[in-house]
Amino acid sequence: MDIITERETQTPDTRTPVGHRRPRRRRKSRGLIGIFPILGLVGGAAIVWNASQAAFSDQTDNSTSEWKAGSVEIANDRFASAAFTVNNVNSSDIYPTLQLQDTGVVATDRPNAGGSTCIKVTYMGTMTARVKLYADVQDDLAPYLLTSVDHGTNSVETDMGWAQADPECENYVRDTEAPYVFGSANNADFHMTDLPRNFADSNTDVWTAQPGDSRWYRLSWLLPAVPESNDAQGKTAKVKYIWEAQAL
Repeated sequence: MDIITERETQTPDTRTPVGHRRPRRRRKSRGLIGIFPILGLVGGAAIVWNASQAAFSDQTDNSTSEWKAGSVEIANDRFASAAFTVNNVNSSDIYPTLQLQDTGVVATDRPNAGGSTCIKVTYMGTMTARVKLYADVQDDLAPYLLTSVDHGTNSVETDMGWAQADPECENYVRDTEAPYVFGSANNADFHMTDLPRNFADSNTDVWTAQPGDSRWYRLSWLLPAVPESNDAQGKTAKVKYIWEAQAL
């Protein structure tokens, strides 16, 4: 009797080809899945630890630094009016020179042949400054006019703010030491056209002014009794006096 085994009964057609076999499914590792949350917790803890470390700090400083620029400010008590306004200028008949005393005005024998006026200049800046006087001189009468400028005080000036303007120099007193800025007490040759025209050229007298300082200036002029003065007929002159302060 022939014995037929189960293996022999399977025909080749019933077997599944190797190329068509279903791939086996691999199981995911549960161990790796569990590691990721743990690593997240560890990383978060490290961040929190670093943040805690940053909270420990220290610093030092000083008070706030500050810079404030100084100021240069100058004014006069006649800023809104001209020093002189003289019509029908005449020449002197007996004074060939401009003559001045310690007080008062220029000596003259004819009206409108000469005159003086006094102006108070005050320095109101916050820093020490050099103050110089110069002038803007125009027109053709200026070469004939003698001029002198000196500085001094006002005998009635008080500490209560601005002293009253003294255009007639009634209370003016000339300084005793080096009072003349331009010209002289007996001036025969310094004319309006000799006045400096800018700060750099004005080196005859330099006033070193402190905050709150003031000076009185006496400005004087004369058309002298000399033959050349006859040629001044019909001519005009314009002069603007300028005080300038520059910080040291």
